[in-house]
Amino acid sequence: MPGDVIRLRPTTPADLDWVLAAEGHPVGYVILAGLARPRDGVELRRIVVTEKGKGFGRATLRRVKMMALNELRTDRLWLDVRANNPRAKRLYEAEGFAVEGTGADGLIILSIRRGDEA
Repeated sequence: MPGDVIRLRPTTPADLDWVLAAEGHPVGYVILAGLARPRDGVELRRIVVTEKGKGFGRATLRRVKMMALNELRTDRLWLDVRANNPRAKRLYEAEGFAVEGTGADGLIILSIRRGDEA
C-alpha cells in the first residue's frame, strides 16, 4: 500500500542533487512552507508524483495532512491549484479541502482546517 511507504523529512542543502533527480526517476517529493510557525498555517507549495494512478499522490496528501494538522498542530493547511488541473482539484476536495477563493493566473486556493479532516 503506498501509504505505508510515504516518509516525510526536512530537506537540507545537501539534498539538492536528490531533489533535482526526483524530477526524473523517484516517485516524488513535497515542498511545504510555514513550518517555522505552523500555528499560523502551513502551505503545501508543491507535490510531485511521477507514478500517476498508483495511489502515491493520495497517500502523500493524507500523510501531509496528518503531519500538518495533527503533529504540527496547524489550524490551516492550504494550497493552490491551477484551474486547468481538475484531476488535482478533485483529489484535494475528496480529501476534505474546500475552495477559499481564487488567486492570480487562474489559481484556485483550497484549504483544510484542523477538525475538518476527511
